Amino acid sequence: MSILRIVQKGIRSPNVLSRSFTVSKQNWTYAPSVVTPKFIVPADLTSFGDYKRAGSQIPVTNADAAKAPGLVALHARLQLPESFELATLARSLTFIAEGNQYADNAGMALFGKNLVKYYVTEYLMVHYPRLPAVILRAALNAYTGEETLAQIAREWGVEADNKSEMEKFLVDEPKEFSLGRLSFDKVDTNPERGVTVVEGGVNVQQAAFASVVKSVIAGVHAHNGADAAKQFIHDHVISRHIDISQMFQFQFPTRELTNLCSRQSLEPPVARLLAETGRLTVSPVFVIGIFSGSSKLGEGQGNSLLEAKSRAAVNALKNYYLYRPIDPVVPSDPKYDGSLIDGSAVVI
Repeated sequence: MSILRIVQKGIRSPNVLSRSFTVSKQNWTYAPSVVTPKFIVPADLTSFGDYKRAGSQIPVTNADAAKAPGLVALHARLQLPESFELATLARSLTFIAEGNQYADNAGMALFGKNLVKYYVTEYLMVHYPRLPAVILRAALNAYTGEETLAQIAREWGVEADNKSEMEKFLVDEPKEFSLGRLSFDKVDTNPERGVTVVEGGVNVQQAAFASVVKSVIAGVHAHNGADAAKQFIHDHVISRHIDISQMFQFQFPTRELTNLCSRQSLEPPVARLLAETGRLTVSPVFVIGIFSGSSKLGEGQGNSLLEAKSRAAVNALKNYYLYRPIDPVVPSDPKYDGSLIDGSAVVI
């Protein structure tokens, strides 16, 4: 019970697994405690440069990292430059864990997280300048969420170190081999019957895999500079296909389109029947166009006039919000001059 922490049911816990049981007619849950890094405090409290984390005293050397086939193979698969040291890659695979003798990737992951969010955010805001804030946040999470980054790490071929110390001893595995696998505190992801996932908990395995991607990005920035890190993020994160159009959900599309035209000082939208077929059959098809003055904002089709009009309004709204400027320049680009992103006339 020393590694368990009792949490009253109903309180959100940062842990993953819990088991419900009854104590004195009250329902409780327990879960593994989260590892908190310990710090070494210098005698002189004002010597800020001497504060150190206790887990960062044993760094991995390049000589030991070169003996790990998994590290060498991962370095080659990612086509990392020679300046990216194997020791840095080994640290990227060391997630914060209790009793870990090597330096973990907590600091690298934090810096890499900020880098990837910055470059993805500027990409979305410049390439889709009209996205509503809620859709922007959803798209950002789709690109940089832990689930996505963990999937990227698995696609890289990152493997978890699931062997016990006894298994390594029996096969006489060199200790350096473990440097090529992701190490973290293991949590049973297939618990026995009666064990439930704590609401709002942290998936340790997913967080560990996601930290690898963040740490590698931080390593690229440290060894090769900001431009190399930006290109690495574009190659491995932004290049993934995310269909932002599927994130929109309009409850009253016709009303929202009317409000949008009013905000943009456009004429009120008008629905016009463009084509139809089979009106008197069991499966008619109607094509409706939404016009503002003489400009067609969008069109849609459906088995009824109301359905076609609703789809046309949705398409018109998406045409507006998903507008992309020609040859956009992001703020991190040297060619960026601070001019308006969406200042020219738009033809929908």
